[in-house]
Amino acid sequence: GTKNRMREKVAASDLFKDRKANYPKSISHPFKGDYVKLRQNTKWKKIACETNDQHLIFADIVMKINRKNGKMVPNLFVLSTNAMLVMDQRTLAIKYRVPVAEIEALSLSPFNDRIVVFHLERQENGNILTKKGDFLLSSDHVIEIVSKIYLLVQNAVSRKPPVHITTQMQTTMSGHPVEVSFKSGIPEILPGTVKITRKGSKIEVCEPCPHSAWG
Repeated sequence: GTKNRMREKVAASDLFKDRKANYPKSISHPFKGDYVKLRQNTKWKKIACETNDQHLIFADIVMKINRKNGKMVPNLFVLSTNAMLVMDQRTLAIKYRVPVAEIEALSLSPFNDRIVVFHLERQENGNILTKKGDFLLSSDHVIEIVSKIYLLVQNAVSRKPPVHITTQMQTTMSGHPVEVSFKSGIPEILPGTVKITRKGSKIEVCEPCPHSAWG
């Protein structure tokens, strides 16, 4: 309800004010949560009962960033009070489901991009996703997603997950360390876009000049 939305907005301010360039743009936008009317979807209701994800907090199409080559692929991203799910947006097949308690930390750049890195708990006998390791996605609602996860993890395990704002992040992918670095002010990158490349154990995200217009 309204109280939760207020808490989310307060969390967003605590986490991002004066730390992330596109935070001010998010202030006037209400945090709607379900952007794709997933709550009304019969198939989703059935799946949610099976996986215990009935309490939907967020749903939208996001761009998941492929760890191998940096390419962006659209996926349905869902948050319930219990888990984070990445699904096929047409069939609703679950690609992965991560319990919120296994989200250890989140990292974002200080720039205008809409990318968040999820640092997941290492689980030796965990499911296939946690074996693949940390993952990246890009969403127009990145501020809302992170604020919601921040509160969800707190509710689940009574600890605040660290939210790092930095240009260089150490991640683990498929058991190997991978450094994700962000560079701003690259002239040939079109306004409102990013260029993501993977070379060996490094993923690089290049962005245009910070003052160029973002949608």
